[in-house]
Amino acid sequence: MKKHLAILSGILIAAVAGIATGADTTVRILHLQDNPKFLELWKQIGADFEKQNPGVKIDWQFLENEAFKAKLPTTLQSKERPDIFYSWAGGVFFDQARAGVLRDITKFMEGGWAETLSPAGVKAFTYDGKIYGAPMKTSLEILWFNKALLQKAGVDPASLATWSGFLEAVKKCKAAGITPLATGGGDKWPLHFFWTMLALRIGGQEAFEAAFNRTGEGFDSPTFVKAGEMFKELIDLQPFQPGFLGAKYPDAAGYFGDGKAAMFFMGDFLYAVQKQNSQSGKGIPDDQLDFVPFPAVEGGKGNEAVLGAVEGWLVAKGAPDQAVSFLRFFLNKENQTKMAAAGIHIPLTRGAEEALANPFLRRVAEQFNKTPYLQIVYDQLLGANVGRVVNDVSADLAAGATTPKEAAEAVEEAWASEK
Repeated sequence: MKKHLAILSGILIAAVAGIATGADTTVRILHLQDNPKFLELWKQIGADFEKQNPGVKIDWQFLENEAFKAKLPTTLQSKERPDIFYSWAGGVFFDQARAGVLRDITKFMEGGWAETLSPAGVKAFTYDGKIYGAPMKTSLEILWFNKALLQKAGVDPASLATWSGFLEAVKKCKAAGITPLATGGGDKWPLHFFWTMLALRIGGQEAFEAAFNRTGEGFDSPTFVKAGEMFKELIDLQPFQPGFLGAKYPDAAGYFGDGKAAMFFMGDFLYAVQKQNSQSGKGIPDDQLDFVPFPAVEGGKGNEAVLGAVEGWLVAKGAPDQAVSFLRFFLNKENQTKMAAAGIHIPLTRGAEEALANPFLRRVAEQFNKTPYLQIVYDQLLGANVGRVVNDVSADLAAGATTPKEAAEAVEEAWASEK
């Protein structure tokens, strides 16, 4: 009898130990990282976690950007949903929280984890007082330029500080036979940066929050109509590469990386993408590449603000505790310092940004840290439905298929229908 009890006791102890160590647990992570160098580091961090947690397997699953966005809503409602998935802060995240497909990880954050992360980043993954994910990085939209091409066109980079100076630079590039700007109009979202950035410059935080919270004038106010008019000023100069309305972002990035366009208004991530998609695989040499903030608008209320995004990871409903444990491990200072040193992104884990060796990313981090206001890009913050309208009207403005007033009215109508 004692022998049987001892055996039973041993089985129970082993079972409890198995639960504690996460025996035979697979944590599935859905991501869209397509850079082999960066993914290799991610997988190494996953392997490190597996060694420290016997019985836990980290399974990295990839989807291309557009496929990711298209398939994720259905996947999260199925039994095949991942435990952790990549996310942008904003409306789509809010929809997922409301739909009940996410796991509340607030209690894990309260154990001191939140204090290791950017407060703004944690807030970005909080909905209705509950935390559902953790921030990994920020990105800002900046005006990249090729020094050699601007010099050839007779453009002083300092002139790009103002909208009027920027338009004059476009004209000089055209006169010199140089394509002023590259963009991926076929994906539409690269074009929406212009309209939303101009609105931010003109009306600042005040105009956006009045429209967003419906406490004042809406997205059809003079601020947003004026943004469309100024965007049309640029479009009328025919600044983009031939066929830009059909070009995808990676192709446009490669076009810029091949030295075929003088400027590109895009996130800091363009640094890596223009290299990766250039014919040489090297892109523009660092000593010939530079950037400035988006031009200021005379009399604008948001000339010191920045447009960008907060990106990170969400935990799906039903995910095991080991998934949350891995996320905390993945985002700890040691691992994020490795990513910063590798130039993967600008981390939102406190102190990790000090390891940024890339001077471009370090300058972006400095800009982020001193800005009075970060405006999250509209196609993320306003949700999938309204974000789609914003992207559509921006592309229509660029194609001459709508007017600034009609574009603003379409966004206001879409946002009003959401409320």
